[in-house]
Amino acid sequence: MKTRFLALLLGIALISACGSSSNDKTSGNDSIPNDSVAQQVEPIVLNHFYNDIARYVAGMPVSDSSELKALTEKAEWKNYSSELDKNWATFQTDKLDVMKPWIDKELGDINKTTKTAFYPFSGPDFAYMYTFLPNAEKYYMVALEPVGIIPNINKINNSASFFGAMHNAIRDNLNLSFYITKSMKSQMNNEQIKGTIPVLLFFMARMDLHIQNISPATISKEATLKISETEEIQKIDKKFSNGVEISFLKHGDNKLYKLYYLSVSIRNDGFEALPEAEKYLKSLPTDMTTFVKSSSYCMHEDKYNKIREIVLSHSKYLVQDDSGVPLRFFKQDEWDFGFYGIYTRPIPVFSSCYQDDLKKAWPSDAKKLGFRFGYNEESSIFVAKRKK
Repeated sequence: MKTRFLALLLGIALISACGSSSNDKTSGNDSIPNDSVAQQVEPIVLNHFYNDIARYVAGMPVSDSSELKALTEKAEWKNYSSELDKNWATFQTDKLDVMKPWIDKELGDINKTTKTAFYPFSGPDFAYMYTFLPNAEKYYMVALEPVGIIPNINKINNSASFFGAMHNAIRDNLNLSFYITKSMKSQMNNEQIKGTIPVLLFFMARMDLHIQNISPATISKEATLKISETEEIQKIDKKFSNGVEISFLKHGDNKLYKLYYLSVSIRNDGFEALPEAEKYLKSLPTDMTTFVKSSSYCMHEDKYNKIREIVLSHSKYLVQDDSGVPLRFFKQDEWDFGFYGIYTRPIPVFSSCYQDDLKKAWPSDAKKLGFRFGYNEESSIFVAKRKK
């Protein structure tokens, strides 16, 4: 069966849908440039099986040989695709693109050295992490929302219901720039959208990444991450346990990158119930770049002090809003700080998490960011760099 979904691409200058804009409707074929030949590196054989699922979910054209091709000719999918194109174009222009000049200027040095990105309390928010930290080789996202299953497109009985559920699942992040925790319980765990995988695939496809493989990832009793390699067709209807590994390629790069999404509680009692999860997170590299946004101010509380300590001990850099690690927990002689935007009081529901010391440390001549980051429309970013 795999032969129906794999294409061996060894030619020069092959046409690639990964290289097209996310709104390009002309081709669903993906390829890798031949510059790898000059480096004497074997070209990666592209697997279109998962990529076509991701592109279908994202309202983007699939490969010509895909079994899903006929489904993209239906009026329901075309309408879904057209609406997503408009929504994504607005999100790209109003949310992501306006951040990039700031990211290039302020995070350029961080991105040159970041190999591992860590995003605790992430939900399925791949888009912002990847926009801020586009050069990492491995991405770790940890949240409560279930991993779920890979959608079996051929078994969707009510496409209108599925498309509606997808719109509902991505709406908050596209419009607000963050997910509402209470809403995610229904958005990521219902009859149509069973977990975060479909949402992750949506954002990855729309960001022009080629999904090469999807494998169940389980934190073992020995505190290692075990990756299960099974046939594609067996994975479609199989519910994942507490993790998933998504391998992907970037356009123009003959290299595999990894995204790991782990569904575990990182509150202290969660670690007590699953001690191997705490031990595994402690085994991650100690030179990570940690990204925190809209995290419900969890690490302000004592019941999250274990994940807070992991973040502080394993991060070389932290890029966060004020909902991340509070300033008072940083040892001042070990870190350098950068303050960007305007620090104001948290939104009312988190008013108790105001940081007086952070306000005093914030530059009096600070200028507005020009984009929204986190809960407050008047946004702020706090960057911490570990001293050498």
